Amino acid sequence: MHFLPVTENTRSAAAWPGDETLTKEYRAAHAVGVFRVGSDHLFFRAGLKYYAIPCAAVTRFFRRVQQVPAKMCCGKGNFQIESLVLCGRANSADGPETELAQIQLPGVKAARLLMEELQEKLPHAAFGVAPPEPEKAHHARHNKSGAKQPADSAGGQGGRA
Repeated sequence: MHFLPVTENTRSAAAWPGDETLTKEYRAAHAVGVFRVGSDHLFFRAGLKYYAIPCAAVTRFFRRVQQVPAKMCCGKGNFQIESLVLCGRANSADGPETELAQIQLPGVKAARLLMEELQEKLPHAAFGVAPPEPEKAHHARHNKSGAKQPADSAGGQGGRA
């Protein structure tokens, strides 16, 4: 069994060195759909290829739920597709955080159980979506006294006085 590494949001075509130890870890890992939690690596399958991510490389993980509209014989409906998103640093510990992989999960119950397992397995990684950065425009619209100023000085008249 050959495992391909996942780095910088790309999946490498070069096989991972030490496939024998990874194969043993993969077979002993806990499986949830196409995703497996091993002792030192996280594994997933995409098509006929197997990928491995070191646990230490994951800096954040979260669930992504996508609504998919569907037309059926009796009307329209929406299906929810649960995915696990793994994030990590691109080039170094100082680099920007990027999504390493998005893995589709079999359902809501499996996603919840997997999130609990990953919280225990990856205590160093943040759980959930990153908080948004503070808006600079919000701070610029307030003066020193704390009173809010209008966005444009013309009072919303489109530049006419």
